[in-house]
Amino acid sequence: MNLLYRLIRVVIQALFRSRIGFFEASTLTFRVLPNDLDLNMHMTNSRYLSIMDLGRVDLITRTEMGKHFLKGRWQAMLGAAHIRFRRGLSPFEKYQLVTQIIGVDDKWMYIEQRFESKGSVVAYAVVRGVFLKNGKTVTVTDVLEELGIDDLSLPPLSDALKQWKEADDALRQSNKSE
Repeated sequence: MNLLYRLIRVVIQALFRSRIGFFEASTLTFRVLPNDLDLNMHMTNSRYLSIMDLGRVDLITRTEMGKHFLKGRWQAMLGAAHIRFRRGLSPFEKYQLVTQIIGVDDKWMYIEQRFESKGSVVAYAVVRGVFLKNGKTVTVTDVLEELGIDDLSLPPLSDALKQWKEADDALRQSNKSE
């Protein structure tokens, strides 16, 4: 990860910030630094994905998944990401990253990540990820059980998430056949 100092800051702050529920949002505040810029003098697209990693670190730590992450030797892995850019972030502009679990299925956790500045969303992303232990997927049921969450109370996936999942699965299958 190329954001070592920000990572250290996020981890230390997460340890002292209040805990949040599994479906509650985590919010981090950052400022666009000179090393975040591209030739167009706004935050480079690749930096958004790196900053999103930090949002998920904060979310994992503050939702108590972090304890199980360390105790169970889990690894967090992304399976897919979709991001939509609405406008650029300028040098030294302050922004917030809001990260929230918005759904689960048998295998995946779906996480929404929004970059907000000056009262509007500047970029919106949805990622799906899993936990691995010894190279094998930890089922969402096992994750929820570890956290004491009844999987019967989980909200269903939205139609948009279902469509994205189907499209991503189709892309994955088409790449396997090549």
